[in-house]
Amino acid sequence: MSCSVKKKPEDLSAQLKSAMSDYLNTDPKVKGKVNYEVKSVIYFEDASSYLCEFKVHMTNSPSAQQTPKIDTIGDMKVKFDKKFKVIGRFY
Repeated sequence: MSCSVKKKPEDLSAQLKSAMSDYLNTDPKVKGKVNYEVKSVIYFEDASSYLCEFKVHMTNSPSAQQTPKIDTIGDMKVKFDKKFKVIGRFY
């Protein structure tokens, strides 16, 4: 038998924020156009997943194509599996 060590809430929160940041900033559709900074996370641990609500700061750098400046903060709700892979994004 083996014992599994339960993660501390601070460590789990940091891992979820890091996983969400990686997920958002490596999307090939927006890579280099938009930057996401995950500010905070509220989560619920289910038996097989984490239900998370993130506060995300989104910015861009206007290009020569007359793109307007984006600088906004919003909420995103995501379901992660226990390996920190995105299962579903709700909003």
